[in-house]
Amino acid sequence: MLPPPVHKKGLSFWDKVLKGFYSSQHAGFSDYLMLFIALILSGNPAATELFGGTKIALTLLMLLLAAVLLFRRCGAVSQRGVIVFGAFLGLEVWHWLIGNPEVTCLGVITRLLAAMFLVMLLNERFIMVFVRLMLYLSYISIFFFGLLLLGVPQYFYADLQHLSSMFGGNEYMLVLGFHSYPYDMTLRNSGCFWEPGAFAGYLSLALLLMVFKYHKRPFKEFAYPFIVIGVTLLTTLSTTGYFALYIVCFALFISKTNIKNMFLMVCAGILGIVIMFYVFQNVTFMSEKLVTQIEMVDNEAYGWEMTRLGTLVHDYSDIKRRWLLGWGSNLEFRYGAYQEEIYLRKGNGFSDFWVKNGTIGLFIYLYGLWLYAMPMCNRNKLFSALFVLTVLVLLQGEMFLNYPIFMAIMFLGYSQVTGEEQPENED
Repeated sequence: MLPPPVHKKGLSFWDKVLKGFYSSQHAGFSDYLMLFIALILSGNPAATELFGGTKIALTLLMLLLAAVLLFRRCGAVSQRGVIVFGAFLGLEVWHWLIGNPEVTCLGVITRLLAAMFLVMLLNERFIMVFVRLMLYLSYISIFFFGLLLLGVPQYFYADLQHLSSMFGGNEYMLVLGFHSYPYDMTLRNSGCFWEPGAFAGYLSLALLLMVFKYHKRPFKEFAYPFIVIGVTLLTTLSTTGYFALYIVCFALFISKTNIKNMFLMVCAGILGIVIMFYVFQNVTFMSEKLVTQIEMVDNEAYGWEMTRLGTLVHDYSDIKRRWLLGWGSNLEFRYGAYQEEIYLRKGNGFSDFWVKNGTIGLFIYLYGLWLYAMPMCNRNKLFSALFVLTVLVLLQGEMFLNYPIFMAIMFLGYSQVTGEEQPENED
């Protein structure tokens, strides 16, 4: 259930619970609705299977455009934001000229417009609304995940699976969208997304934005959403999510201990790396997963291209061939007669974006992250680099840049949303 708009007479129940962290007094129902739709369309398998990805993207674009025109509460996208959109538009025109189908290029443009409209509509409210939505999704996912742990799925989920198949969804995809994946292995919380790694990515992004946005405030003011989302992230058993959680916690520790001496900060960083390796060696599923991938890639074992590391290695060979402007998003054009490659080289979001958009597209995206991080981190280059690094870590797990949410962070940077502290609300 989405949180209702709050009237000026007083705070809602959730504002009282989260008092001091954020208030919904400056965010209307349309803000939550638009970002909720974008979030669902950025990875909910039920929605994708029921209606099809292209229709979903067009529907999102129409809804966002309607919100911009009707509510008239959007922030202006800066000239830099328009130039960035124009640059990606130029890339797609080039990709069309070299052989990518029109529908593929239009799909990319649609997603970019959706991300830009999100920024126009939400502007500085993006973080507050996104964190709250992830908090609500955490509540719901924990409830459904608890049912799975109690052995309920063979009774409760069978009916939902049947209902899903009636609407055209895969048997493991539920109309309600909350499921665990896969069923024949260790239970992992997927939330309402296509797999646990995707859910972990959005949870990690919420934690990242929360810590870097509100690092000046006492931790107790945002401890509740941080802990709830953090615990939910642990239930995903995502290696990438765990690495991101460690970096976020390290950034939180540095910000709260007020270490300003560079030498002490470097020492803290080295200590953090040692602790990370210790945790890595003692968390079985993390060490076994990474070691197995390295061995598969090194020996070129069967299916090595399907691993995250294997995809990165394979994509790099294509990046070298079209390193400046990229191949475009159509996999059939990229692989030609080698159709089986389409299903092998998928999984690493960083190399996927690089090979599709070239070095120019990758630089534009990373620089947008940097622009957004700098004011948020008080112009601290080290912390800004840590912010960008964490996003890059998340991209190693899933192809998040094929969807609006992660692309919106780039437009926030170019749209001069400074990320600086907003005036405190009076109670």
